Amino acid sequence: MDELKLPAQLRTQVGSGPARQARQQGRLPAVLYGHGIDPVHLTVDLGAFEQVLAGGARVVDLVIDGSEARALIKDLQYDALGSDLLHADFQRLVAGEKVEVAVAVELIGEPVGVRRDGGVLDHVLRDLTVSCLPGAIPAAVRLDVRELEIGGSITVEQVELPEGVEMVTAGELLVSAVLPPAEVPEEPELEEVKEPELIGREAEEGEAEKAEEEAPAG
Repeated sequence: MDELKLPAQLRTQVGSGPARQARQQGRLPAVLYGHGIDPVHLTVDLGAFEQVLAGGARVVDLVIDGSEARALIKDLQYDALGSDLLHADFQRLVAGEKVEVAVAVELIGEPVGVRRDGGVLDHVLRDLTVSCLPGAIPAAVRLDVRELEIGGSITVEQVELPEGVEMVTAGELLVSAVLPPAEVPEEPELEEVKEPELIGREAEEGEAEKAEEEAPAG
């Protein structure tokens, strides 16, 4: 995976106020940490960084005051709606050192249990943690689920990774499964409705009419 150069500026003031001001100026607050070196507070151009993310890069060369620091995009913080970036964490890298990173899981195809039998595909794990050299970080883990029937599943230990990439996520965890269709409850049988007996005033009126009919003439 190609590394990209991303210019960054040192940030002397920290806290919510300066961070908010930086974002208003189109810059994203960030921090660079790792390997026992004191964290370095930075800002990067928000537009340029979003282009880096859109291109799928996970490793960048931060250019800070003329010097470069290779770093992994470790964590991103968004607003409550999940739309606007608020902060980025960069992990300092050293040549030849492996990193642990979360990689998205993509499911390929429609399971036969869904297409033929009306089942429901349950995507349980959306990402997996792997360990590898920075240059070997896969863009995604792609799983073919087309052959899964109802009751079929894929666990972490069944996932095949590229050479040089090792799984960190526990192997017994479920990644995806095809569930049976939801059962539709049967409608209860309707009981025969009996006509209610006349009560109260209606009963009294009915009895009075009957008594009148049965009364002797004259």
